Amino acid sequence: LVPSSLADFSYYLHRENLHTHDYFELRRRWRSGALPTLEHLSPVVDETAQIADLSVRVLGIDLLSQMPSGEIPTASGPLVFNGVWVDKSLKDALSLPINGIIEAPEGTLLSDISVAHDLLDWPDHQLSYIGLVIGQAFAHSLEVAENLLPGFGAGLPIAKPNLDIGPGWQLVNTAEQYPARAFGKSVLFNIAALGMLALLVAWLLIYQVAVSWLRRLWPVFDRLHGLGVEWPHLRNYFLGSIGVIASIAAGLGLILGWWLATKLLTMSVPGNAVALDLSGWVVIKAFGSALAVCLVGGAWAFRRSQRGQPQTLAPLLMTLVLLLCGLICVFQPETGLAGGFFAIAVLSLAAGQTIGPLLIRLRRWSSNIGGSYLMRVGVREALWHPAELSVALAGLSLSIATAIGVGLMVDSFRLDFSQMLDHRLKYDVIAEGNPASLEALIKAPGSVAQASRIQHYRNADIRVDGALVELNVTHMDAFESSRYAHDKRLGDSEVLLSEQAARTLGVLPQETLRILGETMTVAGTFSAFGDLKPRLIVDDQSAIAEAMGAELKMASVAFESNSPKALARALKASSSTLEIRLQSDIRRIALNVFDQTFAITTVLITIALLVAAISVYIAVTTLRLNRQTGRQLLNTLGVNRVEQHLMNLAMGIGLGAVAMIVALPLGVMFGWILCNVINPRAFGWTIELQVSAGALLWPCAWGLLAAILAGMLQVGDAEEGAFGGR
Repeated sequence: LVPSSLADFSYYLHRENLHTHDYFELRRRWRSGALPTLEHLSPVVDETAQIADLSVRVLGIDLLSQMPSGEIPTASGPLVFNGVWVDKSLKDALSLPINGIIEAPEGTLLSDISVAHDLLDWPDHQLSYIGLVIGQAFAHSLEVAENLLPGFGAGLPIAKPNLDIGPGWQLVNTAEQYPARAFGKSVLFNIAALGMLALLVAWLLIYQVAVSWLRRLWPVFDRLHGLGVEWPHLRNYFLGSIGVIASIAAGLGLILGWWLATKLLTMSVPGNAVALDLSGWVVIKAFGSALAVCLVGGAWAFRRSQRGQPQTLAPLLMTLVLLLCGLICVFQPETGLAGGFFAIAVLSLAAGQTIGPLLIRLRRWSSNIGGSYLMRVGVREALWHPAELSVALAGLSLSIATAIGVGLMVDSFRLDFSQMLDHRLKYDVIAEGNPASLEALIKAPGSVAQASRIQHYRNADIRVDGALVELNVTHMDAFESSRYAHDKRLGDSEVLLSEQAARTLGVLPQETLRILGETMTVAGTFSAFGDLKPRLIVDDQSAIAEAMGAELKMASVAFESNSPKALARALKASSSTLEIRLQSDIRRIALNVFDQTFAITTVLITIALLVAAISVYIAVTTLRLNRQTGRQLLNTLGVNRVEQHLMNLAMGIGLGAVAMIVALPLGVMFGWILCNVINPRAFGWTIELQVSAGALLWPCAWGLLAAILAGMLQVGDAEEGAFGGR
């Protein structure tokens, strides 16, 4: 989304009627040392123009100080100073001398500033903005984090530097300069954060595996320690063994991850071929995360298995401190997207800490359980061993809670999205495409004779307080205003803002906003789910619409008709270059895209739930291995296999019930944070939380089923390890 030649800029300076004199004055102050944090600045011309009947984004930079970066090697001739660099889509479409091909969005042309002025027919002194490179203390660390976790920067709060540049300037960061890029990075951050859930549950799984392994190794370790081997050496031996397993798991994970990524991309963007890139950073992340999870989980299990480790209040006090920090992050928007996910992580930690005390309290209550003796024994077995089962149950509870939270968010989002579509889709047929073709369509009386109402929309990108926003202009009568939850005609000095625009510009309804030199009153805000940039709407009779004039381009035309299908056929016959859609088709496509968007989250949560179920199974198996005497006693008393299966069923139900006790309130809290904290900070829109039965019951049902299967499976109950049999 950002041309490679502009990728080094971290901030941008805007002002009305930017002149080269402004740039040189700023450069003079920088050279004199008045701007010590500034490392580099460069003037930029950036405007869209029609060249060879194509909409081309013309970028002009100072080639004397900055040659184009990200150039793709070609067999082109010598450099022509008045030539241009273009992206692949424009390679054979322009008659201009082309110096090379660059990595840039489709329809991008890069040249020297003087060439850009000629192409745009601008005066020599006119500039669009000034790009700045400002030194950052942790720039290298952030770059590494961005490579390891794409979208990492979107989660951090953004604090603008305090530059002494005088009045009249607007300093914007990269997210404000390119809102579509910020939107994409927020999506990546959310997916990556959700993917970390599977990693967290895998950590709990490794802990259970390590505990099970140590149960068998510990008698040997005791003997070795008695012979003089120090505990650190025994720990290092154990962790080295787990490290070998981690390396094998990382290799298998790369293979399975490649296959899974291919399937997920096919689900989320069907029909689009996406080439996967197995970069070095992916390999580093795979092996690094596998080693970290296994070594930390193994070290934790080893420490807890050592005898004589005193119980302290330090974990409880640390959890309380973290909960307080998480609460601050929830109610302080300045903490950014990372603050919201930090609150979720802290809640997960606190919920995990409650599993052990909950099992102890339920154990006291278990004497009141009715039913057959064997069923009561099965349920009590799930409650009487908090040391063996609490970690695995924490993983299962966390997986169920995440599924509940995401389910509540998705259901609430879908309801709000459907309501938004009900408001927007009041027209029967929509035509989109080339502005010239749309203009011709409006003027052709024969093709629109069946329409009872015609509404045309024009738009343009403008800067408001330095932020890039999309300006929509149309006739805003009462009917049109109702599409945006505004119950009356929009006045000439009024403006409607999308939620993203209101947050970006920091204004509320009934406040005033300065737009293109005009003072406008914010009449209201509207939901704009899926918008890549903030949006403003004004009436076509407003002073802003008149000032923009020819810069406004026709974007779409809407028709109301008693015979929408016949009208659509007539419009398609009159213009083959336009995209004509019925209202019903738009709604169906929009909801399909919505479902495809959240397919990835469903798969990631399913993986986490599966890993948690395996963790519970390992914990139960370890518990049985340590209770072989009791099992043998049951066999001696004549308890047959069917009755033992019923006991296992009761134990699985007990495990699932404990997990649900923790997961239900935790999942509702997750859903509230996702709707009221994560979404507003990531995308600028709010979602009203709707607690639905399906979002609560389905994850609980799957979690209960996983616990029952883990309780009933008995593969390996009678196995002995290599050391355990000695």
